[in-house]
Amino acid sequence: MHRQFHLRSITLAILFLLSAWDLPGCSCTSRSSGPTCAILDGIDTVFLGRAVARVPLFEGDRHSRFYVFEVIETFLGNPIAKSLVLVDPDISGCGASFDRDAVYLVRAQRGKDPWQEVYGHLAPQVSQSLVNSTASNAIYITSQCSGNARVDTAELEIGQLRRWRGTAPGPYLYGLVGLQRKPWQFRYPNPQAIAGAKILLHTGNGAREAISGPDGSFEIHDIPPGDYRVSAEKALFRDIGEPGIVTIPKIGCGYFDPILSADSYIEGLLLHHDGTPARGIPVEAQRRTALAKPEWDSDWTAKTNADGHFRIGPLSDGPHILISNGQRPPMPSQPYPRSFYPGVASESHASLVSVRPTEHRRGLVWILPPPSAVRQVHFRVVWPNGEPVNRAEIRTFVHHRPDDSVETDKRGRAAIDLLADVAYDIEAWVFDSEGNAFPRQFREAWGVSAAFHLPPAKSGSRHTIVLNTPEGISEGGWQ
Repeated sequence: MHRQFHLRSITLAILFLLSAWDLPGCSCTSRSSGPTCAILDGIDTVFLGRAVARVPLFEGDRHSRFYVFEVIETFLGNPIAKSLVLVDPDISGCGASFDRDAVYLVRAQRGKDPWQEVYGHLAPQVSQSLVNSTASNAIYITSQCSGNARVDTAELEIGQLRRWRGTAPGPYLYGLVGLQRKPWQFRYPNPQAIAGAKILLHTGNGAREAISGPDGSFEIHDIPPGDYRVSAEKALFRDIGEPGIVTIPKIGCGYFDPILSADSYIEGLLLHHDGTPARGIPVEAQRRTALAKPEWDSDWTAKTNADGHFRIGPLSDGPHILISNGQRPPMPSQPYPRSFYPGVASESHASLVSVRPTEHRRGLVWILPPPSAVRQVHFRVVWPNGEPVNRAEIRTFVHHRPDDSVETDKRGRAAIDLLADVAYDIEAWVFDSEGNAFPRQFREAWGVSAAFHLPPAKSGSRHTIVLNTPEGISEGGWQ
């Protein structure tokens, strides 16, 4: 017990002492997460290194963030052959870790004080492995916001750094033009590249231009330091990023990563089974990868207009299946079960619709199945002893999505309209906040539930639900 308290005290002391090094903040802004050339004036060293050891600060420390790197190649600064790197602790949400024997591109700042001076007063608790880990008394500090990356994911940046180290160019603009499949997709450092895009850097005397290469990268050199408006354009693509204001620093590069989206779409007509336009029906596309795993995005949805027409896009290239009523359950007000193009009820029978980059697929005709009849289902909810449950909530789900709910009366009874051709999952719940007197076996529970599956049926039915699954029950009180 005393040893645990002592180790905890040491750990707290470490966190306090780290503040003396002025660790970098962790906002992870575009500037801190861009390529190294864009932040050369804010870091002290960049190198390729192999993580050969993680060393404890003191004996018994299993959570140390000290790493010894075998330096393989240096791009900035002068780290020794075996450099000691401290990962900024999680106090700012910036924790990171390195895998043993893996090679990383490391970007770090040098601590302003030798580590022996900072930790010397902790002796003899400081571990001998830390003392013997490196011949230098310098320590470098990094975090997940520093943009460290495994070597196999940093080819573009390593190549750029080697060119920068060999030529030492003046201030310039550097960037990558990427194809964005999804608005939330994390792109840096190796997005899917778009070649042939025109980049315009606007100055007081006009505009400087560049064309992105096969890897999506571009450079514009001999730019005086300052702030510039930068844009990108390519026929049949649209820029979905925000207007860019790029700062060209005195040392290194300004970074611009425009996000282009291919203007591909699928256009068609959705009809009822009798040939009349299907108005206000939600439709969507799901992209199918080589592994047949669906990809879905909120941009790949639409709703039919008054004439039954729809357009879904911009889409990624590749095969898609089209779904109606895919994200919301069918209801009596719109009694159309989920269906797939060209008008089938099963996904396995759906037709794939493929689009090439920038392709506009038109003329698809899609037929909805006949509307489902409405059935009224009656429920009675009781306790295991047969007593009715007042104000029990009956919830219906379709494809695991909430559909509707109803509450029982004092007799434990309720009725709800459901569709005849749709299967439902039913849940019944009652909570202690509703003023019900729970049976003795449920006194320690905050709620009791029951669930069952209701298959399609052409007519109404009656069901008794027995509440028998307590939630939150435990011996001696709350869990």
